[in-house]
Amino acid sequence: MIPDWLPYLLNGLLLVAIMSIAFYGIKLGITPMPSSRKAIATFIDLIPDRIHAKIVDLGSGWGSLAYPIAKRFPEAEVIGYELSPLPWLYSRIKGLVVRRPNLSLLRRSVFDADLSDVDVVVVYLHPAAMRKLGPKFERELRPGTLVLSNTFPVPTWEPVKTLHLGKTWLSTSNEIYVYRV
Repeated sequence: MIPDWLPYLLNGLLLVAIMSIAFYGIKLGITPMPSSRKAIATFIDLIPDRIHAKIVDLGSGWGSLAYPIAKRFPEAEVIGYELSPLPWLYSRIKGLVVRRPNLSLLRRSVFDADLSDVDVVVVYLHPAAMRKLGPKFERELRPGTLVLSNTFPVPTWEPVKTLHLGKTWLSTSNEIYVYRV
């Protein structure tokens, strides 16, 4: 028998979740969007097979990219940064089931991430964030660092390569921009 109060509690939790996503969507300028399977596969193919790499996922959201990267590169240190609490919490709870000892998920702004010793940066953020990240990348990333951006380019940077993935369920086109610092 289901207690009478349970539907109210579940509806309340759902409302809080929706409000949280809406609030952080407005605050951050975008709601957390998972990368497409094609984009995830492309990112993984673009990351060199280096055993002791440090890979950072800026705006890791629901973990849709961080978990596959951590699985494919078990010797690498993978760190995901996400500020929105619900996607971050979801990705942390996922870690209780899908264990990736080389993956750390931090609830922190991407602008607070220390990128000075990173080998690979993967990012799927909106254009305004990419404008702010460009100068941060220039200040903090070492020469040779690989930067992979989903959908939105780093303004003023010239990509080494642009991969056109075609239509996705969210857009009419999807590009992966490849940069080398």
